[in-house]
Amino acid sequence: MSLLTLSLLVLCSLNQAASEVYHITANSIDQCTVQPCLTLSQFAANSSHSLHSNTTLVFLPGTHHLSNVNLTLSNVDNFVMKSENSTAQIKCTSDSSMHFYQSQSIHITNLEFIGCGGNQVRHVEEFVVEDTKFKGQENNGTALELIETTAQIVNSTFLSNRKGLFRECTIFDPEFCGFDGFIGGAIIATNSTVEINQSRFEDNGATGVGGAIFAEQDSIINMSDNVFVSNNAIWFGGVLYSDSGTITIEASEFHDNYASYDGGVLASISSTITIEASEFHDNYASYGSGGV
Repeated sequence: MSLLTLSLLVLCSLNQAASEVYHITANSIDQCTVQPCLTLSQFAANSSHSLHSNTTLVFLPGTHHLSNVNLTLSNVDNFVMKSENSTAQIKCTSDSSMHFYQSQSIHITNLEFIGCGGNQVRHVEEFVVEDTKFKGQENNGTALELIETTAQIVNSTFLSNRKGLFRECTIFDPEFCGFDGFIGGAIIATNSTVEINQSRFEDNGATGVGGAIFAEQDSIINMSDNVFVSNNAIWFGGVLYSDSGTITIEASEFHDNYASYDGGVLASISSTITIEASEFHDNYASYGSGGV
């Protein structure tokens, strides 16, 4: 191999590995001291264009507005959203959400999402949420819908995410469809593997089943060292409803969760459930059976 050929190969490799950093401002871009600098809506409006690998959005302090546009990304490797120094807030209108599709690695760190429901993550090999809060607003819908995705949620908070995603036949059975309604106030997992550690779920709800979490189609949910408080479902599973899933719960606390019918904490069909070293206090079902 000639020196010229080797130099070209090295140059190509460097270009492929090059990273792009966008600074996201909550104010006018004219006030930015770093470049490139955009508002979140400006970035989202162009996010459908191809992004290079190793792209990072650094959110400057303040409240960022995602209005009348979706943040949509597909086929990206190593995409990062994080705040600089202090936690930045991202506030969504009712017609705005985030969609991540067919990507290798997406990390969200140290952000607070307000009213950002209907976010969908589909076919992502590594989706990581850390030190982040999802706070619902006016029945905004499910905070995270995970479809055929491997996800890890660490030290994060899901607060007052309500309504969830509407589903006909929320409880599927070959002989009995079940009930229509909204599922999964905070998280929906479909054929996904999800690790949830050191996180808090409070006041999440669904008018159907799975007030905080709804798992289906062989999803695997492993939870450790979490706290679930005042989550609720109108039908079944105030905290979690699992259909054909594998659920492991360790060293977690469940307080004041309820369902109107069965399973104040948990309801399941055709699932494997393992619970170890966990505490349950004042959970209840109003009309059916099973506080837990």
